[in-house]
Amino acid sequence: MLLRLAFILFTSAFVSLVVLADRGQIGRIWEFIALVPFGDKLGHLGLVGTLTVLLNLQLKRRKAGPLMLGSLIVLTGMILEEGSQYFIPARSFDGYDALANLVGVLCGEGLVRMLPRGITRRDQLPLPRATKAPASCGAP
Repeated sequence: MLLRLAFILFTSAFVSLVVLADRGQIGRIWEFIALVPFGDKLGHLGLVGTLTVLLNLQLKRRKAGPLMLGSLIVLTGMILEEGSQYFIPARSFDGYDALANLVGVLCGEGLVRMLPRGITRRDQLPLPRATKAPASCGAP
């Protein structure tokens, strides 16, 4: 349950950040990022890597060829998102951003592969079912 909540909250924040950037309404955040050397690329790596970890855990490490399904979904989404920047006036396409996204996906998948299996099982255990109270003695 906590894993699902973390995934939903992080994905919502991630999508909101992309929408704000597409609208050109993300000025203050960019000012802070510009102060950090390679801050933009590190941001891509961290955000995409975190999204990859959460999605792969949410999908219970399901495989899709050499990559996990979550990694493939995030990679596809990031390719589409980076490519769409070419057509959005407030954005500019940067191949290094796409490379940072790829590294983020690979790092995220690598981290999930290193995590012990119990991490996801604990979160995926079904909730105990309510049991009926025993019938009282002598009741029909």
